[in-house]
Amino acid sequence: MSCAAVISGVGFLSATLAQIDCQAETLGSYGYGALADPGSPISIALGGLLTICVALLGIRVALGYSFKTRDAIGAVLRIGIVLTLATSWPAWRIVGYDLIMNGPTEVAQAVARGAGIPASGNDLSNRLQRADDGLVIMTANGTGRLPGSDLRDAFRGIALQDEAGFGWGRLLFLVGTIAPYTVVRLGAGILLALAPLFGAFLLFGVSSSLFQGWVRGLGFTALGSLGISLVQGVSLAIFEPWLADAIVRRGTGEFIPAAATEMAALSLVYAIVTIGVVILIARVTFFPGISLRSTIGDIFTRETVFRPFDASSPTDPVQIDRPGRAHDIAASVAKSARREERQVLAQGGDAPIGTMALGGSAPPFMSVSTRQRGETLGSSYRRTFSRSTASHEQRDRKA
Repeated sequence: MSCAAVISGVGFLSATLAQIDCQAETLGSYGYGALADPGSPISIALGGLLTICVALLGIRVALGYSFKTRDAIGAVLRIGIVLTLATSWPAWRIVGYDLIMNGPTEVAQAVARGAGIPASGNDLSNRLQRADDGLVIMTANGTGRLPGSDLRDAFRGIALQDEAGFGWGRLLFLVGTIAPYTVVRLGAGILLALAPLFGAFLLFGVSSSLFQGWVRGLGFTALGSLGISLVQGVSLAIFEPWLADAIVRRGTGEFIPAAATEMAALSLVYAIVTIGVVILIARVTFFPGISLRSTIGDIFTRETVFRPFDASSPTDPVQIDRPGRAHDIAASVAKSARREERQVLAQGGDAPIGTMALGGSAPPFMSVSTRQRGETLGSSYRRTFSRSTASHEQRDRKA
């Protein structure tokens, strides 16, 4: 697809913007077609990656690892998205291409109509071109400060000379218009063309961050186009009345010595604000705290975790930590002891020997209900005094 050539002189700015738009649309559409072609290396590699992804899922099921409904839905959605990005241009054109390339212009037009500022699109491009033509006329007419004029002393104290003020003013206006516009439009075209490549990164959890970065980049280009259109509209609302008044006054022969400095100041502020808005949008779009995983869940980006399948829990709920084996044995022994005690009491017999205090009479039998709930088995009647024998006393005296 051939784009109109840029020519010098009249129509330079509008032709440059049209050339950038044409190149971006060509990259986004024809570049996508080249990568999505069945014989392209990207298409062949994508087929292999899809085979590996499906094989891993089959191996997971065959080995008996857990496979929740959520995992199945996520896998199907990931594969469907990848196939849509890589093989279906009609679907991708509606979902992605038109949204990124034409959506910001339509939104900017709606906002401009509501705010009463110059609209975007072709009308905005024509307005920018007329503003540039006005800057050329101002540069040609000057401020009325002519060499050898008797009024040359009246221009003393002016910050910039005509050549410097008008020359730098138009240069800054062109740079502030073309440079940010080129970044967001060509960036959008390149990222749209690489959709089949970045779509493959969604298949596996380890590469999903690259897919997220690609989505963030598309969001930045769309929001950047919207922001630039609105900034240009507001700037034209300031430029156009100033240029119209200055040209009329110079046409009547009036001297306007401050025009050169004013033009340079307005153009510099316009360039700084336009580039600053692009940087601000990039900062918001790529802010680390904004995560696709936390926004839409981890259905598409979660890493696959292999866990043994629990036959007693077909839905594989969240596992709750269970006590250890020693605790289970102690609980079983305590249960048996309580059952024996209940049997002895029911037969009218004495308390078991284990309930007798050493070296004294048996204390009243303590039923299970009188014990503390958290008491460990065997700790209720543990010995609280040291046992002393004759051999122990003799040994202690010799020591």
